[in-house]
Amino acid sequence: MKNTPKATNSSVTDKSAKLLPKFALFFFDRPRTTALIWLAITLFGVFSYTSFLKREGFPNIAIPVIIASGVYPEEAAAGIDRQVAAPLSDIALKQEGAKSVTSVSESNFFRVAVEYQEGIDAEAAKREFQRSIDSSDVIPESVQLQLAAPYFGVTGGSIEKIDATISVYDKDQSADLQKLTEKAQGLADYLNKQNKTQVERYSVQNPLQEVTNPATGQATSIQRTFDRFGQRENSETAFYESVIITVASVPDADVLKLDDEIRSHLAQSEREDIFSDVEAHVSASYAPSIREQLSELQRVLLEGLLAVLVVGSIIIAVRASLITVISMVTVIAITIGLLFLVGYTLNVITLFALILGLSLIVDDTIIMVEALDSARRRNT
Repeated sequence: MKNTPKATNSSVTDKSAKLLPKFALFFFDRPRTTALIWLAITLFGVFSYTSFLKREGFPNIAIPVIIASGVYPEEAAAGIDRQVAAPLSDIALKQEGAKSVTSVSESNFFRVAVEYQEGIDAEAAKREFQRSIDSSDVIPESVQLQLAAPYFGVTGGSIEKIDATISVYDKDQSADLQKLTEKAQGLADYLNKQNKTQVERYSVQNPLQEVTNPATGQATSIQRTFDRFGQRENSETAFYESVIITVASVPDADVLKLDDEIRSHLAQSEREDIFSDVEAHVSASYAPSIREQLSELQRVLLEGLLAVLVVGSIIIAVRASLITVISMVTVIAITIGLLFLVGYTLNVITLFALILGLSLIVDDTIIMVEALDSARRRNT
């Protein structure tokens, strides 16, 4: 009688196997442990997507730029450029790390943008710039100067932290700009008294600014911003003069929860008779685009899984198609879990990357499963 040699475990006896095959065979020989690890990782990814990861509009970007802006009651732009913009530009160019300076002078207004080299802390550069201006004593005393490091928010590169805006307007257009500003300030004060968890503060972006004319010594009011709120009515867009209330969020705020909180506060203000003569609407927020992208991610994932399941069942096998679908879900879940662990958020960039990644992993997953299925059939 011929003796049949016993089968040996290749994962144990194959000493020449490389690291990756050894790693794969380690889990292949431990199906229960592997299943538990897979379940834990997948659930962690699902909870990271649904609960743990914060929704953010756009990731924080350090912009090495300082904006010096303000008003100076001088009718001629050339005079403002000579007395204010040019001295500020000279001071800025002497700052450490300053790369370029751009200035704009108009009647009663000026704006100087200082670009620094990469790696320069904008806040530290702003403080040093302010100290240099104070010690130079070349800027007229009547200049109302504001220094700010731009913040990338819903309104683009802003000179203040803005994560959402509220437009306050009079639909009857009976209130002048001064009265409308007072109404907006009253609304901002009311909103700041509400219970806030995502909102840090509501602030009025005052379109009017009081300046002193150096020639006469008299105070005068200058309109420095011109805002309009557009609303679609009867197939036409109606524009109303408005005053902006800016919204700054607390650190690490969830943009969807922030938007819900703002709208809840506005709904409460509508019940107050004092604000019955004005309208207030959220005019800028990342929340609608984030909700749309989340919905798009879920739709693309579902469509991709269904397509793989149907096509794979016809071409390969039903079981192989199910394995392909499960592997795709696992990869996305692991990716989302890693995003949470490294401190990322679900934002414009990461959501786009996830949607793009779905199309990239489909081909590789199908090829791998088809190769495994073919090898299994040859060995049976």
